[in-house]
Amino acid sequence: MDQGLSEQDKKTLWRAVQRWDRLGDKGKRFASLVSRWGRGKVALSVLSCAAECRDAEVLENALHATNWIYESRRVPARVAAAMKDLAFSAMASADRRVRQIAVDCLELIPNYEREKADALFRMLLDRAKGVRVAAGWAVAALGPSAIPRLVRALRDSRYDKVGSTFNILMALDWLLQELTPARTRRLTRQIGERLPDIRDDESQWKASETLGKHIGGEIGAQVLTGLIVRHTGKVRRLCADGMLYVEPSVARKHLLQLANHPNRSVRVVAKQRLKKLRATKRGE
Repeated sequence: MDQGLSEQDKKTLWRAVQRWDRLGDKGKRFASLVSRWGRGKVALSVLSCAAECRDAEVLENALHATNWIYESRRVPARVAAAMKDLAFSAMASADRRVRQIAVDCLELIPNYEREKADALFRMLLDRAKGVRVAAGWAVAALGPSAIPRLVRALRDSRYDKVGSTFNILMALDWLLQELTPARTRRLTRQIGERLPDIRDDESQWKASETLGKHIGGEIGAQVLTGLIVRHTGKVRRLCADGMLYVEPSVARKHLLQLANHPNRSVRVVAKQRLKKLRATKRGE
């Protein structure tokens, strides 16, 4: 921590980063420190304190406190660099909670968009599920610029091996509204091509839900129909379930066609889903 601060000032900073959400009147003392010492000095001291401590809660509080210090003001480059260094260092921690909080707080750090994206795609390969979930949402928060890398990751077997395909699809679901119709069609085909090869059951189900619910319409139904016809077993059943997320009128049209398919197994799954579709309509 900055040696230019008095012992009392250091204690106030320490309490702030330990109990940020429960500061109460101490918040006034913290604000007075900012007023007396300047935003930069206090922010760097808080970040230094968190770096020394290596505690999950202190890390989170330090980044939030720094964000609070600057509010809507532009964060100076040296403070932003210190925030980045603290978060990136925390991502290498052996403590799962520290890694997850570092990912959660990454959006608080200004600039460094390329470095943040690189770090988040690495964290999508983390061994802890909570870290991967946090990384998926953080990637979605990067906006449309993340879509090309998400599509590449969807085809990368490394992400499938750790179960991150689910998180990649969640991020894509969130960003679908940012896509042009042409890019949506291209993405729909890519998800359809990838779905049969996904190893993780939860991720495979998520792919069928994305096609039916989040893409939906005629384009989603066409890809699901093709998968139902071309594949057997679990893939066929999952894609038939995905049809239940499509708009009812579109789903009914495609399922009726499949109910007359030459392949008996195709007819069976189509008729079963038609029955579910009718039961859902009656229950509304």
